[in-house]
Amino acid sequence: ITKVPLLSCDVYSDCSQCVLTRDPLGCGWCKDKCTRNEQCTGNFSPDSCPPVLYNFLPKSGPLEGGTLLTIHGKYFGNATASRKLTQATVTVAYQECDILHRNTSVILCRTSSAPNSTDREVQVEVMDMTNTTEQFAIRGSDSSRHVSFSYKVPKIWSFMPAVGPKSGGTKLTITGQYLDIGSELAVT
Repeated sequence: ITKVPLLSCDVYSDCSQCVLTRDPLGCGWCKDKCTRNEQCTGNFSPDSCPPVLYNFLPKSGPLEGGTLLTIHGKYFGNATASRKLTQATVTVAYQECDILHRNTSVILCRTSSAPNSTDREVQVEVMDMTNTTEQFAIRGSDSSRHVSFSYKVPKIWSFMPAVGPKSGGTKLTITGQYLDIGSELAVT
């Protein structure tokens, strides 16, 4: 036996299903579910969906910034439209992340520097009124909520050996804290 709620928008579990339906109830997206306007306690939208952030990597980087952050999700908007019609911003721990590439499901950005060590969320905000990527507008924001990006200060405690030949080629063992953060690892 399958129970189907009558006179309910609950049958639509995804925003795109919800706003593209021609349901006579006048369904729309409210917070994180499909509902009717009179049942919504937040912002009701019958014709747009907010971006959805699934995951991001890496989870940490140095205070100096420069970490290449890859964000996965959906409804990130039309990256080829003019800036007047579509805009996207990413903030990492309240610092702007410079978007290098964007399509409907992936954003690649470079983190800015941070004033101190911190653990904070990643937030994506999109305004896309073109209706060309999807058949609806994309408007709103989403954040990583329970998963933080960490700005850290790498610390070297020791390295061995202390000397080697001028010709180079000596393999070093470096010990410390937060030596594996960021997107590019290098010893200079």
